[in-house]
Amino acid sequence: MPRERFDQLRERLLRAGVAPRHVRRYVTELRDHFDDVVREEIEKGINQSAAEDMARARIGSDDQLSAVTLARPDLRSITSRFPWAVFGVGPVLMLVIVIVATVLIEGLFLYSHRELVRLWGETLPATPPDWVKLLVFQWNFLVTYVAPLMVAALLVVLGVRQRMSAHWIMFGVALVCIVGAFHLVDATWGDLGTEPPEIRVTLALAPPFPQWLINEGLLRAAINLALVGSGYWLWLRREAYRRSESP
Repeated sequence: MPRERFDQLRERLLRAGVAPRHVRRYVTELRDHFDDVVREEIEKGINQSAAEDMARARIGSDDQLSAVTLARPDLRSITSRFPWAVFGVGPVLMLVIVIVATVLIEGLFLYSHRELVRLWGETLPATPPDWVKLLVFQWNFLVTYVAPLMVAALLVVLGVRQRMSAHWIMFGVALVCIVGAFHLVDATWGDLGTEPPEIRVTLALAPPFPQWLINEGLLRAAINLALVGSGYWLWLRREAYRRSESP
């Protein structure tokens, strides 16, 4: 059996919900065993084609090989067992983690600068230099505008890698693109020698429901969906073209 035939088995197992790491290990073991059997048969004087046929018979068909793995539910991935959690709760949870981590890191950075000002007030300025403000601005920009797109891309990669239904992938992507459009992380600067800067996380979907952020969020949600949807569509087109070109 040509080694490439294990790719068909790999696809079958992934679509059945087996975790990619288990599929990778299983297919690697089968390929190694297949090569060993082929070498044994060739040493007996059988040609390459006949040796591969013998190896196929000894190892088993794709149905037999897949049945061995599918009989073990513990090998299924968490994504396939709980898609509602991964693509429903997961996107919102990842956004929350990103926002909280961002605020903590930014707060630690600004607190450290403030303490340095207190210790070395004669040599360090009371207010941060422009490059610090620019760094904080870019940091907040990334978590506000780019983080939802990164989480959406991660969901697409995870779903495709584990051969999840397109419906689940699109649901998770739409959720993170929409929910991730209604938050804003920024910093209000003051005199670091007396008062620390205020780091704020503003949510349009929480009291007092700022109208300006709701309006901006609707626009951002549309842009997020267009960007991620276009990227996903282009990827599907590329995969379809690659399959059509393969022998």
